[in-house]
Amino acid sequence: MTKGRKYSKEWENTYPRLSYSVEEDAAYCAYCLVFGDGHGDGMFGMIGFRDWKNASSDKRGSLKIHENSKLHSAAKEKADNFIMVSNESKPDICSSLSKAYANKEVRNRQILLAIKDVIVSLKQRNIALRGNWDKELKRKTSQCPHYLSPKVQNELIYCCEIEIREKIVNDCKLADVYSVCADDTTDVSVKEQLSLCIRFVDRIKSEVREEFMGFVELTKTDAENID
Repeated sequence: MTKGRKYSKEWENTYPRLSYSVEEDAAYCAYCLVFGDGHGDGMFGMIGFRDWKNASSDKRGSLKIHENSKLHSAAKEKADNFIMVSNESKPDICSSLSKAYANKEVRNRQILLAIKDVIVSLKQRNIALRGNWDKELKRKTSQCPHYLSPKVQNELIYCCEIEIREKIVNDCKLADVYSVCADDTTDVSVKEQLSLCIRFVDRIKSEVREEFMGFVELTKTDAENID
């Protein structure tokens, strides 16, 4: 009781999260006491409310003002989220972050696979990876992560090379006979390279296949070093 006035139990019917401390003769908001930031409406949080005269008046009712305040709404939202997570009706923050990471991982994998398909299509048509289309795409995605740097493109090309070569080798292993073709050539940088091809009968397609396997740089072009 404060100055002849006292806390009314009926207030809890309108404001169910309101709690009264007999020892301190003060009212507290359960939401703000537990989930408040400690720097907001301290009257219903840390300090305790004792102004019974203005508690429920129509114009200056402190309880109604507090109920509609942003700080109380924020604390209530935190409390509701805590209850839903406790009841397992809503995933916790760790699960949400894991799901977001998994979705991002799937999205990035789809992007890489799409770029890989583009690289393979360009190489099949002997078209350069870098050109006006590349500059225009970089301009449009300057604020977003992309995979257009020379380093990333070279890594993707290498991954495609490994995958294609393994597929050719596996097909060749099924053949009864095969042969290896080799010839040395000089590239534009005046480096001697040995080009390797493999020729075999595809048992599945019943046709002769001749596949390019790659270049090997030569230090010398004599028979001993080529062998």
